[in-house]
Amino acid sequence: MNEKYRNNAKSSTPEQDATLAGSLKVAWVAGLLSTLGDALGTYAASLAIEEAIEEEALQNKKDEQLEKRLENLERQLETIQNMLESK
Repeated sequence: MNEKYRNNAKSSTPEQDATLAGSLKVAWVAGLLSTLGDALGTYAASLAIEEAIEEEALQNKKDEQLEKRLENLERQLETIQNMLESK
């Protein structure tokens, strides 16, 4: 029985080889597309991280500017109060 199986395994036809080769090509293309998809996903995540960092830096800068404006307004208010008290 093993001999019969060996004979069948050895006698593959060119059509079987072509089908196998075609399926291997499809598997190779699928693997390539999957790898490209993973690379694009990684790149997109990297861009999202950079955008978040830039947004946070911009927000911090805006917060600092608002803090300076508030301090300036407080000083002006104190000056006005001192002027009113001295009258």
